Amino acid sequence: YVDDAHGSRVLGKGAGTIKHFGLSDKVDFQIGRLSKAIGVIGGYVAGKQNLIDWLNVRSRPFLFSTALTPADAAACMRSIEILMESTELH
Repeated sequence: YVDDAHGSRVLGKGAGTIKHFGLSDKVDFQIGRLSKAIGVIGGYVAGKQNLIDWLNVRSRPFLFSTALTPADAAACMRSIEILMESTELH
């Protein structure tokens, strides 16, 4: 896995460390923070569906955590849209 807390939206034309180094087919999952370049709160895990399903059932931090508020989720989505529209990293 890759902890991309500091690479998301900065490296790989904004797609992160995995994209930057061409490792998409070699990494099972990526984790990152929504509080760094996204500028809001929270974090994410991205990966293959079967691994995400397993984490949803087995991960104690997931089971005993609180979801983002709708306002925080909307702010994250809008921040990502703005970053994707930007041409500065392309």
